[in-house]
Amino acid sequence: MPPDDEYLIRERVLTEHRAGNIGEVERLVLRITRQARVEGFDLQPETVRVCQELMEGRVRARAL
Repeated sequence: MPPDDEYLIRERVLTEHRAGNIGEVERLVLRITRQARVEGFDLQPETVRVCQELMEGRVRARAL
């Protein structure tokens, strides 16, 4: 996935969250995380942060 595509999906996730469309937020987060897993690439740190905050209510602690 090109970085600008990831950026656009991340911005859409934030927009849907602000609009209160939780089902669409969940669908988009699952889409982008599944695509990253299938295609074997890492999501940008900002995308990971947004997904964790919106889906889990917080950012996960990272192992050192």
